[in-house]
Amino acid sequence: MQSADIDAMTWQQHRWLNRIQSLSLLVLMGGFLTLLGWLLWGPPGMLMLLTVGVTGIMLNPSTSPRWVMRLYGAKRLSPEHAPSLWQALSILSQRAGLRHVPSLYYVPSRVLNAFAVGAPRGSAIALTDGLIRQLNIREFLGVLAHEMSHIVNNDLWVMGLADLFSRTTSMLSLLGQFLLILNLPLVLVGAATISWWAILLLIFAPNLSALAQLALSRTREYDADLNAVRLTGDPQGLISALAEHEQNICRLSRAF
Repeated sequence: MQSADIDAMTWQQHRWLNRIQSLSLLVLMGGFLTLLGWLLWGPPGMLMLLTVGVTGIMLNPSTSPRWVMRLYGAKRLSPEHAPSLWQALSILSQRAGLRHVPSLYYVPSRVLNAFAVGAPRGSAIALTDGLIRQLNIREFLGVLAHEMSHIVNNDLWVMGLADLFSRTTSMLSLLGQFLLILNLPLVLVGAATISWWAILLLIFAPNLSALAQLALSRTREYDADLNAVRLTGDPQGLISALAEHEQNICRLSRAF
């Protein structure tokens, strides 16, 4: 019992650490956005972009899972078509505390891959043909639990918001550089002054925001791995599935 309590405590510590890291990275990306707003339009611009960011947090829409699956040419797997898969999915959903069991979709691809879309109130998990055919039951459960964790943690919403911040930062940076070029003649004749720190921010803010987005993605992946192990109680299954995925990518890259 003592060992189990320690394990639970360690898991909670890691979970909160990942959440703090994710929040810090989102704040960092939002900071780049508000700094560019201040640089381009002063305090009113900073306030405007801060308002846009808060509105995006509150109203960030989740894409319809069915619409996304259509883009991938995925077909829905009913409980009649894949009873064992649905049984495993239902058990994992109960363990994860999901009220709505995600829908299952089949993607006709040789690549070993799986992905989740949607939110806890309505979600779907896509499985490729290569994954279904090549993974054993332990590996398969690890992958399902990993994707289930992304749904439970609402990672799809978080990463969508991060992408919104990153794209907006890039657009504002391009706008700022364009305005700088237009005013360059005034700078050369001494009719206007510029801040070199501001120029550096205009140039490097998109790259820094993109790096923060990548770090956020890694953090959410690690948290999903951790929660998947907790759901299945089988870390080796997930490790083996990840190894199979890497080997499959190497085989496909050699084939092309």
